[in-house]
Amino acid sequence: MSKKIDTSSTDVSSKSGPPEIIGRAVTVIGEEIDGDALLVIVEDTEPEVEAPEGDAATPKAVKRRKIVITDSIDFGDELEDARSIQDEAIPVIKDFMSQASNGSIDDVDAAKAIVEKVVSSIFRNQDSMLSLIRVKNEEQYTIGHSLNVAVMAIAIGRQMGFSKEKVKLLGLSAIFHDVGRVLVPEALLKKSGPLTDEEFSAVKKHTSLGSELLGKCSALPEEVAKVAAEHHERYDARGYELGLEGRDIALFARVVAIADVYDAATTNLPYGETLKQADAVKFIYDRGGKQFDKRILEKFLKCLGVYPIGSFVRLSTGQAALVRGQNRSNLLRPKVLVLFDKEGLRYHRTFDFDLLQEEDKHVVSAIDSSEFKVNVDEYLV
Repeated sequence: MSKKIDTSSTDVSSKSGPPEIIGRAVTVIGEEIDGDALLVIVEDTEPEVEAPEGDAATPKAVKRRKIVITDSIDFGDELEDARSIQDEAIPVIKDFMSQASNGSIDDVDAAKAIVEKVVSSIFRNQDSMLSLIRVKNEEQYTIGHSLNVAVMAIAIGRQMGFSKEKVKLLGLSAIFHDVGRVLVPEALLKKSGPLTDEEFSAVKKHTSLGSELLGKCSALPEEVAKVAAEHHERYDARGYELGLEGRDIALFARVVAIADVYDAATTNLPYGETLKQADAVKFIYDRGGKQFDKRILEKFLKCLGVYPIGSFVRLSTGQAALVRGQNRSNLLRPKVLVLFDKEGLRYHRTFDFDLLQEEDKHVVSAIDSSEFKVNVDEYLV
């Protein structure tokens, strides 16, 4: 009997300038900060291999290299394109969800095209697309949730040093991950009170139902169905439906699991408490090594920051501020726009603080954005 040893990730070329990531295998061994750019340090290993049970794959010709992960254009310059992609994605997701509700998915070309656009946007500037996942539509939760999870998964994949093609496959898997929900009675998904054991068992079946449906679509790679089946598995084997543990859970499913929980936790749903963005980040991070893969959580944190863009924070001065950017070298000290004084009165003139430079100021806590009547979009650029 043999097992698969997963050493898959990516390699980089040795060309000058930001290296082009290509599809060979590497192991991520560390990170460095160069200015505001993240450098991922990797070691070359062999591609995925078959090995006898109990044996380990031995890397050959180890070479250390760095993948430069930085943005090619400014946040504001990419934001308009990101919004357009978001608007374009909603009807596409509605369409394949409608196909799924009728028992099959036959046309996935539009979904693949949307994923490719999201990947391109995030590779240009990840924060622009990520800033839009705070926009929620509880009435069409499954639609928006599918896109938000895909956006986060793609950003995490980029931070993990995956090749662009591998990130696209991850994004495709993520956008279809919850398709099985349309095969569960809507009354159960919208029930405001606690579910009975029987009802919860019915809801949990959305993973196997979705996986079975996606597995029948010849136009989708097998990884897509696998993520649908495994995105509720947990690192400590306390997930469902298969009871998988640790790295027995598919890598893409481990990524999607984190994005899935974050988006659900920050959405006002009939069941469960809605968390502020920063509280949701902490909630998930605290479960690293238990429910979630800690290595992937580090990349998740690199993507969203401790205080995600578009969230509100209280400063040590008592003022309330909107988070407008991250400092990758210190995620506890974001770039903020001060909008309210310590009494809660709105300033006639706003002003920016880069908390990395303002050593006498720091974030005290996250604030619920519903406390303020502010159109966040007006201030993000």
